[in-house]
Amino acid sequence: MQWLISTIAKTAVETALAHNLGLEIADFAVSAILETDLTDRIGYYQRLVAKLGRDSVLHAAYMELSPAAVDPALLRLTRERYLQACRIAGELGISRIVFHTGYTPLIYYRSWMIERSVLFWRELLQQLPEGVEILLENVLEKDLLLQLEICQGVNHPCFRACLDLGHANAIASEQTLQEWISVLAPWLSHIHLHDNDGTDDLHLDLGRGTIDLTAVLNHLFALCPEISLTLEVPDPEASISWLRKQGFF
Repeated sequence: MQWLISTIAKTAVETALAHNLGLEIADFAVSAILETDLTDRIGYYQRLVAKLGRDSVLHAAYMELSPAAVDPALLRLTRERYLQACRIAGELGISRIVFHTGYTPLIYYRSWMIERSVLFWRELLQQLPEGVEILLENVLEKDLLLQLEICQGVNHPCFRACLDLGHANAIASEQTLQEWISVLAPWLSHIHLHDNDGTDDLHLDLGRGTIDLTAVLNHLFALCPEISLTLEVPDPEASISWLRKQGFF
């Protein structure tokens, strides 16, 4: 397994350096930042990724974007932002990029969402450099099969699933987190890990919510021993301490 720290934490860099971990860089997930001069920010992360010497991940922009967008202009913008993320990742020497499914409940018909998404990703993958790995993350969908069916429809070795366990727990899915893991396991390449109380996407440090993380992680590592995991938490040191106590770190 490989552990990473998301830069949503103020102490992400110092924690990654202290524990020899990779980073999941979330700075470029904010579309407003993408409209600014990125020279200094890209230079900073180029130096940092090289200093860490560990595989890192880039999180792409996601707000208002959807690969199943009905509006052609929004679909063009989604493609533009996603390609921009791939260019930034290339400059940073990063080959793995997280993208959200873009699913919005009560807006998209399920079949439309899957069909449109599959076409979008097949076309985009043809434009990417060899070796770039797309990690498709669940967000608001209660139906774990939606994410699975998109992965199956795209059917590309560089198109994989990112399971956000906190998201899956917060949206009151009828399936347990262990069931999410079991169903997605053949496609699963990356995990977002944080805690909550099952009512909202709180991004709590591990052990601060109600998720039975010990049982969930034991099940995950039994099925996916080579998985990478990003701690998307406010205090990564506190979560690492919890992981150590449970024998996971």
